[in-house]
Amino acid sequence: MLKTLLATLFVLSLALTLHAGGWIDWYVDNTFEGDSTGTEAAPFKTIQEAVAASLSSNATFSADTIWIKGTGTPYYGPIEIPNKNAMRLAGYGNVKPEITVTGEVAQTVIKSGDNYANPFYACMPPAQVGLENLIVKNDIASPAGIYYCADVQTWVSWEESVREKPERMRFGVRNCEFYASNGCVCFRLRDLDQRHNQALLEADHWSMVWNCKFQGEGDLMHLSSQEKALVVSNTFLGGGRAMVFEGWTNAVYSRLTENVKIKQNLFFGQQISVLYSGVCDDLEFSHNTCVLNSGTHISLTDTGLDPHSTTYVEDNIFQKGEETVQFAEESWSEKVKFSDNLFEEVDSYGEYPVVGEAKFVSTDPDDPDFLRPNFDSDADRGGYYLGALAPIPEPACLFAFALVLAVLIRRR
Repeated sequence: MLKTLLATLFVLSLALTLHAGGWIDWYVDNTFEGDSTGTEAAPFKTIQEAVAASLSSNATFSADTIWIKGTGTPYYGPIEIPNKNAMRLAGYGNVKPEITVTGEVAQTVIKSGDNYANPFYACMPPAQVGLENLIVKNDIASPAGIYYCADVQTWVSWEESVREKPERMRFGVRNCEFYASNGCVCFRLRDLDQRHNQALLEADHWSMVWNCKFQGEGDLMHLSSQEKALVVSNTFLGGGRAMVFEGWTNAVYSRLTENVKIKQNLFFGQQISVLYSGVCDDLEFSHNTCVLNSGTHISLTDTGLDPHSTTYVEDNIFQKGEETVQFAEESWSEKVKFSDNLFEEVDSYGEYPVVGEAKFVSTDPDDPDFLRPNFDSDADRGGYYLGALAPIPEPACLFAFALVLAVLIRRR
């Protein structure tokens, strides 16, 4: 009863705080000369100044946006958003701003504050951090441990208490590029929103990452104790393992990983696996394109994530590799539904497999049509397609469209 009362008071106080806090735009330009106030006309010179100004103006869950101008000159981390705060870091200008760390000191570039070790914050989630239109690089020399370009909790919220200004609340991570070297990891998506464990609010929070690029030498993305995560339309280049599911986070927030959707992503050139996980409840791996991955595409071998419900692997393209799927135990296969996938030069698996050729317009990552199926690819199923991207139209269709367009122009 006491726990329920305390949790209710926490949710109410958070809702009031969200309404009470002002939402301010701060600006940063590392080439600006003159006195800085954080406005667009007189921006701060460093991101840290903007973070400090936001914290002093709106101490708790302010949801401020820090606008970072792309100048061609890197901004330097590390940047940590303290507990009980929410901020969005967004690039603007003609080029994406770059945020980086280099040198001998091992550190993460952008980080949500940790609260697991502090018992006084046992009821508070760590900072919520939105990232948009940024390049984030971690190039530290020789890390002893795991460090990231970004290690954040982020979500898009449609919760009742913040519906008045949804455009300002936790926009997720989008249109960013992450580059990691020397064994660092591009990104970790954390999810420690304790209200997923409570029936106090119909909180509809999704940790969202979309339209980003991840490129590195080791793991590219870690997902930590996830519930309600949506990873969509991203590109994963190289590395050992593209996506790694971590197990439990801590005693306060621990729960099973479930309800994660990995959809319409491009995976290219991983050496170990595309997905490393256990068999999770409502884990959906669908409409992804997995090409030139030399190891196992789907490795469901993490015994720390015991199988407890159905995992779905559907409508994907798997091209080459040692094997399509691997299980920690054969009995795990009963909880995985493979169906309607295209296999080329790798063993087919599951129901309704399509064994054929996944022909692509381009295998150049810099090409806008990178890993887009050609019109004669077996990914084109006639009004329906497999993989992340729709095939280009058949030449006959293009000719017909051009002919119709010419007739319309002539009539005008």
